[in-house]
Order: sequence, then C-alpha cells, then structure tokens
Amino acid sequence: MSAKFIGSATVLIVHDVESTVLYYRDKLGFHFNRFWGDPPSFCILHRDAHSIMLSKVESDSLLTPNNNLTLDFWDIYFWTDDVRALREEYITKGAELYHPLTEKGYGVLEFEVKDINGYIIAFGEELPEPIH
Repeated sequence: MSAKFIGSATVLIVHDVESTVLYYRDKLGFHFNRFWGDPPSFCILHRDAHSIMLSKVESDSLLTPNNNLTLDFWDIYFWTDDVRALREEYITKGAELYHPLTEKGYGVLEFEVKDINGYIIAFGEELPEPIH
C-alpha cells in the first residue's frame, strides 16, 4: 500500500506577514490560529481544506510573484464549486479583482485576484462538458 497525501500548502514569501494575513482574512475569507515570531515572521492560513504558508523576507527585491517572471501567470490556483458566489463574496469584501470572470477555452469559468504583495490568485469552476 502506498502512502497517501493528506494535504498541501502553498508557500508565499512576503515582506509583512501581519498585513498579508489580515488581507487574506478580511478580503479572501481565510482564517489562522497564530503567528510565529515577534514581530510575526510566519503564519499558516486556512480556508476549507486548503492552506497557505506565509514567510517573512527582509527585502522586497526577493518577492517574486510568477506574474513578474511570465506575464499573466498565477501564483496559486483554487478550484471552487461556485465561482460566481465566490467572486461576489470577494467584491463585497473589497478584494482587488485582477481579471474578470471569464469562460476559458480549457473548460473553466475563472477570475483572478491580486493580493497586496502582487501575487495573482485564480479561482475557477469547471464547466460542464459540451454535448456533441
């Protein structure tokens, strides 16, 4: 029998852990249990079964969102069962929408948010297969 994966976490390097945590909590609906360090240098955020780890870096020059390396590429991609409702939640909470809700050629309805560090987070819902 093989071992099974029971979870995963994306790790984002940020300049200010505390303000990033507050953004993810207040704008994107994540929660957290605690900070590590004084001042905070690490935190794990959760929403449903997904986690994001935030780790402090001293120099902003070390922040490298994927969008800085290749145009219009995400740093995190989440699938959801109701992308329209999630988009409305984020609009209500004041999150910065980076790209509007769009039906993509690869069979997903998605939108993107840009966080306070410049990271692009995409949220998508698979579309039903077309009937031929």
